[in-house]
Amino acid sequence: MITRNRLIILLVCRNNEMTIYGNKTLTGKFQKLLEMKDGGFIFENREYGWSDITKIKRYDSAFWNLLFYQGGTPRAYIYLKDNKCIKLQGKILQTENEEPTTTFVTGATNAYSELIAIITKNTAHLKKT
Repeated sequence: MITRNRLIILLVCRNNEMTIYGNKTLTGKFQKLLEMKDGGFIFENREYGWSDITKIKRYDSAFWNLLFYQGGTPRAYIYLKDNKCIKLQGKILQTENEEPTTTFVTGATNAYSELIAIITKNTAHLKKT
């Protein structure tokens, strides 16, 4: 199911505009983590394609949150071909110009859910782990 926010993010990526994901530091300054583009993403000032992703580990299901409520922060680890790892934290991830809103069931922000949806759509070639 595509919600209104998820549809907006998908349309932005299709129009060759960059969507920037990150989080705010304790001082309130936005810290960039990923920039999405049409054919992939930019991480640590290097461009990656969807084929550069080797493995995705997710800890964000409703069962995981129920089982480990205290330590069950939704998160995902995206492993790249050059042995780098992108760590996404579901409770604090947001887009650059929007405040994060969380969902009740998983505790993840909408930006986290949208980013995971985009990544899983474009990395259908990977085996689920």
